[in-house]
Amino acid sequence: MSTPAQDVADATPPPESVIIAPVTREALVDAVTFRGDVQLADSLPVQLRSGGEAAGVVTSLQVSPGDEVRAAQAVASVDGVPRIACPGPFPLYRELRPGDEGPDVRVLQDCLVDAGLLAEATADGTFGPGTADAAAEAFGRVGFDLSATVSDEQQTALASARRGLVEAEEQVDAARDALDVLERSDPATDARRQVATAERAFEAARDTVSSARREASPTIAPEMVLVVPSLPRQVAAVSVAVGDYLGTTQGDGDGAGQDHILLASADLVVRSEWSEDEAVPTIEAGTALTIPDDTGPAHDLVVRQVEAPTGDRTTTIVWSEFTTSEDVPQPGTNVALRAELGTSDGEVLTVPLTAINSDAEGRTYVHVADGDTGAAEPTVAPAAVQTRRVGVETGMAVDDRVAVVPTGQDRLDPGDMVVLGSG
Repeated sequence: MSTPAQDVADATPPPESVIIAPVTREALVDAVTFRGDVQLADSLPVQLRSGGEAAGVVTSLQVSPGDEVRAAQAVASVDGVPRIACPGPFPLYRELRPGDEGPDVRVLQDCLVDAGLLAEATADGTFGPGTADAAAEAFGRVGFDLSATVSDEQQTALASARRGLVEAEEQVDAARDALDVLERSDPATDARRQVATAERAFEAARDTVSSARREASPTIAPEMVLVVPSLPRQVAAVSVAVGDYLGTTQGDGDGAGQDHILLASADLVVRSEWSEDEAVPTIEAGTALTIPDDTGPAHDLVVRQVEAPTGDRTTTIVWSEFTTSEDVPQPGTNVALRAELGTSDGEVLTVPLTAINSDAEGRTYVHVADGDTGAAEPTVAPAAVQTRRVGVETGMAVDDRVAVVPTGQDRLDPGDMVVLGSG
């Protein structure tokens, strides 16, 4: 039960008051924090194909998800023939064998150079003995002999051409012997014609042998080399198994048009996304970012691309790439990103935004409470507290604080208490 005095006290309104807050000296940093998912920079689908008219079959797989693929490394075998990965601007477009020249030969050579199998000085676009040896070693690493690419028909043709060369050489020798006997007689003229004919036949046989030898040389078919823009890359997925049938180079077969191995860039990026009703930070390509210490090891990043909504996509996507490479978060990790959009020029005087007032002439000012309140945080003061007006120029604003500089002869110091919302 209350007393009359208590009832009077309860009915009396509290004294009017104001909130005052301290002036501080600090460096202002305009920063924004958002989140993103770490993922591999890009992925390239790779198709395995048969080189013949019939659909091929996968006979071995040399890679699995998470493996790193380097230049001239075998990733699989089709019909017992390895498929090696090579970096390059375009795929091979013909069968390559010793004696060939062209930019596709250079693609193969550059791959062998990257793998340490061929001297860079010999990568001149001509398929010479050094290139043949290096290619044989690349395929030999997985137990494949390139000479197996020579068909029985090609070997038979070479053997037949060699026999023809021997016979032509014998005919030349016989014609020359006959010419020696008849050299001083009239029939010598016919003998000379026979020698010339035999020599022409010999040259033709030699050309035939040369052509047959080239045809019977180990061959690198286009489907044996999987060309991608860059290596090394990481295997992101494998969607084929040993025993699966594949499509042919003509696009036939059950596995035609399917992606069998997904090779991802070894580089990592962070993907951040905002829906159309969310406020997107004011960042652009080139904006520096950090992963703060409180979420794990600190890392520096830079915004690589900002994708604005387009077509059916209503979201904004920001891609950021790491500029540091050690202890980078694993793909799938969700991280906090901090972007500093601006900073003050060193430490400045700051007050709460609600302490700023303006008069009819547009001059800005704050009300500073007289006396030393001893408060280090915002506090309540009587509405009748004595104040003085201090003119200020405002500067950079971050969150709920703004940089100020006293104007004229007015003085403002750290620790002074300013009245909030005084009007």
